[in-house]
Amino acid sequence: MTCNYHKELLAKFPLPSHPDKENYITHEEFSKAMKEYCEGWAVAHEAHKWWVRQEQVKDVCCSTKAARVQAKADRLQHNATEQAKKQV
Repeated sequence: MTCNYHKELLAKFPLPSHPDKENYITHEEFSKAMKEYCEGWAVAHEAHKWWVRQEQVKDVCCSTKAARVQAKADRLQHNATEQAKKQV
């Protein structure tokens, strides 16, 4: 099952706001704000990648479990059909 986690991802891990150069008096203040923004963005990006990987693992586990349950149900149905044929 392929999922698009983009909307949920942005809600759980919002990206930091990009600093606006017009809001800073000196270039040094703006440079410091940009550095903080880049660091925050990198942290958020790593959190995004980690969360998506975890969700993909959960999805694979659920799909595998569902496939096992379906296979067991199919096997029981097949056995019941075979038993009914033998009794006739």
